[in-house]
Amino acid sequence: MAERAPSPFSAVMIMTARGPARIIQEGGSQAFVLNPEKAKRHGYVVLVQNQHNGTWGGATEPHGMAFMIGKIRSVDPSPERPERFIVRIERYARIAVPIVWPGRNPIRYIDLETYGIDPAGLEWIDMPQPVEATTEEISEDEEGEPFAPEAAPVTETGPFPEFQTRIGTMLGIHPGRVRISIDA
Repeated sequence: MAERAPSPFSAVMIMTARGPARIIQEGGSQAFVLNPEKAKRHGYVVLVQNQHNGTWGGATEPHGMAFMIGKIRSVDPSPERPERFIVRIERYARIAVPIVWPGRNPIRYIDLETYGIDPAGLEWIDMPQPVEATTEEISEDEEGEPFAPEAAPVTETGPFPEFQTRIGTMLGIHPGRVRISIDA
């Protein structure tokens, strides 16, 4: 039996410990075990925050919140773990949709209409050039998960990662290079 083509509103939904600033910095969400050919057939990726892994990935959104949607550019082997994949994003929009996540698998294939997400009604931002960690920069957290300390957002709380992203996009520089200071 041939597999049917996904609808134009189909998406890969990923539960991730990476926050918005880190996803923007890296150009997508990684490093996941998934079928790259199946994932490429979907037009979008919806990212849902996982707060159960602490703050190593720069998680800033409430647990279970779908906080970003991206137009899939490609699905490539992850530079962190080549046996896993990064879903690279061409452009993205911020969203806020609470999701009840069933089960333990961090990957789901969904239809955007089911969650009330209409891509036509969103404010899309082009993804800046990613800054990738090299293998020399990768270390492991307490649970053995690889991460690049330089990829963490400048701030862990508040709206600053979003401001850094907007300023960086406006100036054509990487959001991780934007520093915000407040003299009160």
